[in-house]
Amino acid sequence: MRRFGLATKRAAVDLARRRVVGPSRGRDFLLGLAGVGWGGDLDRLGAHAGNSK
Repeated sequence: MRRFGLATKRAAVDLARRRVVGPSRGRDFLLGLAGVGWGGDLDRLGAHAGNSK
């Protein structure tokens, strides 16, 4: 805690959590992903589990 100048354990946990998760993605970044495509298979991933065809 001293190394990062943190006063409480809560502040240390919050810092660690933010470092693991990484920086938040902004709206412009997410909108920029439009049209990049996705090659996944939802049926294979189990998104339709329980639905019969």
